[in-house]
Amino acid sequence: MPFYLLLIVYIAAILFGQFFFGVSLYHLTRFGFFDFTARLNTMLLAGVFVIVIVFSIVFLRHVDWTETVELSPDLTIDRLSNAL
Repeated sequence: MPFYLLLIVYIAAILFGQFFFGVSLYHLTRFGFFDFTARLNTMLLAGVFVIVIVFSIVFLRHVDWTETVELSPDLTIDRLSNAL
């Protein structure tokens, strides 16, 4: 299994989190009480999200994404595609 497949799954999870943050922010400003607690929670969520993105960029940029990873000797992409 190529490493970059894991990166695609990770990017999808990050995009899902970004979408969730956008929906949350919209609902807070449109329908919620945008008081100090709501602002604090929103800023904490945004801060954690930014920290995760920054650490991901720092730690994952040196990975060789063209390498392959063998999950088990019996489970390979070739055998799975032949089974289908």
